[in-house]
Order: sequence, then structure tokens, then C-alpha cells
Amino acid sequence: RTPRPQPFSPLSDALDTMPFNRNIEIGRVAVCNLKADKRYGKLLVIVDIIDQNRVLVDAPGVKRDVISLRRVAITDLKVDIERACDGAALEAAMRARTLRASR
Repeated sequence: RTPRPQPFSPLSDALDTMPFNRNIEIGRVAVCNLKADKRYGKLLVIVDIIDQNRVLVDAPGVKRDVISLRRVAITDLKVDIERACDGAALEAAMRARTLRASR
């Protein structure tokens, strides 16, 4: 007896080759890419997700603030933190991950 062929599933092939691997998530490191922003070029860590367009970011030397996702570029780096952690815990996690905030 010959084995039955597996049914074709375009979704299973698409999942193997997803084009995006930088998800918006707690602990993801981003870079502010809007020149008019005072945080331009600084490394920021996503501490909380407000809605689909805005996130709460924080970093050592940067005031914790809400920022639009249009103003940041997501990186491959991720810091292991809890949701809405305080500044000391964030700094310790960044030090453990050997990240420094750009000046």
C-alpha cells in the first residue's frame, strides 16, 4: 500500500518563512529614529504596551515616557524584564545583557 499524500497547506509553508521576526514585546530594545525627538539615536527598552500604536519606553538616563511606534526602530536585542519594572531593575537587566544607553 502506498502512503497517502499529505494535504497541501499554504499556511504551514508561510509560517516557516515569516518575513518578520522583530516583534513588539516587553523587553525589546528599540532606537529612536525621529531627528526632531530629544531621544534621537538613544537605545530604549519597551517596558509596557499601551495600545497598537504606542509603547512605554525607559532607559538609563532617559525619562520614562510614552512614544509612538512610528518614532522607533525595533532591534533584534531583547532584555529579560518584567512588565512595568522600575528603573533599577531595568538598569540591572541591561547591565546583565551588557547594553549601554548611547549618549
